Amino acid sequence: MFKEVSLFLFFIFLLTLPLQAQREGFSSSPVPDAVFQRMKGKSYKSGCTVPRSELRYLRVLHHTPEGEVKNGEIVCHRRIANDLLEIFRELFRARYPIAQIRLIDDFGADDTRSMEANNTSCFNFRRVAGSSKLSKHAQGLAIDINPLFNP
Repeated sequence: MFKEVSLFLFFIFLLTLPLQAQREGFSSSPVPDAVFQRMKGKSYKSGCTVPRSELRYLRVLHHTPEGEVKNGEIVCHRRIANDLLEIFRELFRARYPIAQIRLIDDFGADDTRSMEANNTSCFNFRRVAGSSKLSKHAQGLAIDINPLFNP
C-alpha cells in the first residue's frame, strides 16, 4: 500500500512540474539595487513623484514571434504587479507572441526607440507627448505590449 501511495504521489509530482516551472519563470519583487541603478536618470528621472518602494520588478517568460521562449523584465506600480503577472502567465500559456520585454532604460528611456524595437514596457517617468500632463507610464500604471503593432 505504501509503495502504491508513493508511486501515485510521485506521478502527481511529475504532472505538476510544468506548472511549477511556469510559476518559477514569473516573479515580482521590490526593485533591486542593481536594477534601480540602471533606471536612475533614465526612466526614474530626477523629480520622479513615485517612490521606489511603490514600484515592483517583474520577471516573466514570453514566447517570441519566432516561437522561442525568452525571459523578460518590466517595472510597474505595486498596485498592478500581481494582475500583470497573471496576465503575462495567461499570455504565456496561450503562446501569445511578444517580441521582447526589456526595461525601457535599455533604450535610454526613449519611448520612440523602445516602440520602434517593438519592446513591451511599463514604467517610464515622462509626460504625455505634447503635454505637460504626466503619462500613466509615469506612475507605472500603463503598459505597451508589442507597441509596433498595438500603438
